[in-house]
Amino acid sequence: METPANSAPPEDLAPYTLTDASEILAVLRAIDERNTPLKIRIHADQAPVPSSLLEMDAGAASLVLDNPAGRAFGRQAESAESVRVHASLDRVHIQFDATPVLPCVHQDREALRAPLPSRLIRVQRRDYFRVGIPVSHPVLCHVPLARGTAELPLVDISAGGVALYDDAGQLQHVRGTIYQNCAITLSGIGTVTVTLRIAYVQQQTLPNGKRRCRVGCAYVDPRGLTLNTIQRYVTKLEREALARERGFD
Repeated sequence: METPANSAPPEDLAPYTLTDASEILAVLRAIDERNTPLKIRIHADQAPVPSSLLEMDAGAASLVLDNPAGRAFGRQAESAESVRVHASLDRVHIQFDATPVLPCVHQDREALRAPLPSRLIRVQRRDYFRVGIPVSHPVLCHVPLARGTAELPLVDISAGGVALYDDAGQLQHVRGTIYQNCAITLSGIGTVTVTLRIAYVQQQTLPNGKRRCRVGCAYVDPRGLTLNTIQRYVTKLEREALARERGFD
């Protein structure tokens, strides 16, 4: 998942790369407010150094990172071409470059001062954290067609895409087919509009003998705010499922 130093993210990570300053600040504030552990890596073959976000100054466009490894690591980071920071927020991988860095002291602690990143990768791989849609709270995807709109129930959702039931065959079941301006209303969160690309089509037979057609779709070039909204919904579903398991529903 790590991208080469001083390079643009690979094509498969581009949809998850935030470049809007307000979106990047929102992620960094969440890291700060939750005291999320960080890892700093200078070279790909070097063990990461644990860290944390000590201070963020939006006005000065800078942040301060803890440096428990001491002055020697600070000097090494200062001369490095790229210093990469990693975090996990709501089980979503966060990655950004903190370059250049300057060793400093923050409240009697060794630290590193760096500019706010101009680019931040926030990615949740589809295969990892896909959650099912509760039967009690169905979600529909409104897909514009040449004639009318198909209203298809979601099977599951992730930050990478969705699976839909299309038993009536309203969509073209051809891999790579693209549908634009698809609206999905996420209960308690809001409505997102996405472009979907069909990734697979699967025919299923239920225990009662009924046939179902499951269509897996990937998002095409989703906006950062859209992914943030979807991730909030995924996290909401996960928390509700955990509460049910513990008997709090």
